[in-house]
Amino acid sequence: MDQSITVLLADGRLIDAKLPAGAALSASALAAKYGFADQVTIECKTIPEFWDAAANLPRSLELQSIRFLRKPESKELSRAVQSPDWRRPGNLLRPPADAAAAAPAPPHAGVSSGRYQALLEKARTVNLDRAAHLPNFVADEDAVCATQAAGQTDWQQTASVQSEVTFKGMNETRQQVDSQGKPVPSQGIPVGCIGWSGGFGAFLRPLFDPKCGTTLTFSKLVGDPGKEGYVYDFSTPPEGCFPPTFAAGERTYAAHEGSVLIDSPSGNLLSVIGRARDFPKGYAIAGIRETVTWDVVKLGGEAHLLPVSYEKEMSIWNGGVRRVTAVYRNHRHFEANTSIVFQ
Repeated sequence: MDQSITVLLADGRLIDAKLPAGAALSASALAAKYGFADQVTIECKTIPEFWDAAANLPRSLELQSIRFLRKPESKELSRAVQSPDWRRPGNLLRPPADAAAAAPAPPHAGVSSGRYQALLEKARTVNLDRAAHLPNFVADEDAVCATQAAGQTDWQQTASVQSEVTFKGMNETRQQVDSQGKPVPSQGIPVGCIGWSGGFGAFLRPLFDPKCGTTLTFSKLVGDPGKEGYVYDFSTPPEGCFPPTFAAGERTYAAHEGSVLIDSPSGNLLSVIGRARDFPKGYAIAGIRETVTWDVVKLGGEAHLLPVSYEKEMSIWNGGVRRVTAVYRNHRHFEANTSIVFQ
């Protein structure tokens, strides 16, 4: 990209590094010298982490040198084409047209049979439309972070966080973030916490877009007659439509599985329990579990399904677990103040 380079390792990890100042390692120089999926060795130095707004990613490494090894073998080229990263806006490298055309398409979304298939197809239509018309709003967020040591059952609270969250379509940003009464820098994560998002909208397209390859299978019926909910189990392949995870300056696209609760007869998604799995062995994260719950909230006299709670547990390879739980309240439309001074 214009200000960074991404290298895909053989095990699926992605290494991102900021490009330094100077013509030798500029984006234009690298794009002219190297091709898509070329096998290289890079050396980087650690830098203070910052948020790369152009790539919408954190950066903590800076490129120092790059050395060409060889052109990719066919299997390496195919592996690189499977990664969603080369399709990111701003990428300056493209695979050969024949390689991109030969890339295996994700499996088509699976369905159940009979009445369960009909509800699932309705849910697919309803929630994809919901994803396309997400309301913009602001909510107050109260979050609590905790850790659990390897082999232990007790949780130790590490931080409590209060913030104002702005939800704009699929994106969310936090402002006025305070931890234990002290301000937290923009884009920063309070000490003792793991990164999190409210999950608002993030599950809708990966679960219901047929192009994402997610399989949904009917599991059970819950609730009272007339107020039933349908539970479907889901699984999705690695490098599908779910966003990547971040750990120690690395990224990877994990496989996902879990269950969803769908309201009958509306077809609306009400809750998700999801698990990210099959992380590379060299990756710091062993597994992630997320739970998102929506409920009907009034905004300007209109009823919307909005997030009301979120929980994330992240297992580390050393056996420890980190957790963040969040609740959302005081949902409201964007608000603005204007001061006019006459001179």
